[in-house]
Amino acid sequence: MVHIIHAIDDNIPFTGVCFSLNVFLALKNKPNCSPILCGGGFDPQCNHFYPISENNELDDLRIDIMFASAAGVDGRLGVTCYALTEIPYKRQALRQSQSVVLVVDSSKLGVVRKAVVCQLPAIDQVICDVSLPAEWTAMLGTDEQRGAR
Repeated sequence: MVHIIHAIDDNIPFTGVCFSLNVFLALKNKPNCSPILCGGGFDPQCNHFYPISENNELDDLRIDIMFASAAGVDGRLGVTCYALTEIPYKRQALRQSQSVVLVVDSSKLGVVRKAVVCQLPAIDQVICDVSLPAEWTAMLGTDEQRGAR
């Protein structure tokens, strides 16, 4: 995710919403970014924050584009991550986003982790370190409007 942030032109104003410490640190260094770090408890194994109450910062936000990371992507079992503590924020952000872009490297394709984020139809686009194999393009239902990279 940090690579995506570094690729954003410094002249583009944007608000970056995150719950990961390393993503926040990258956002705060962008000169025209207004970063929002969603708080709560801190999971040192995954380096992210998670909600500890019913209400949180995402309640009052609507997101244009959500860039979501994953520890696993499977055609049948969907998008997964390592930590159950990631689920509340990720699912809420998915519900409140106009568009969802999955950022994943090819080593995650065909991998399943314990915490389910969503099924593949919830993903609008994919950014990957390699061109997606044809079977993944078919599973994701990508076309010119849902192009995989």
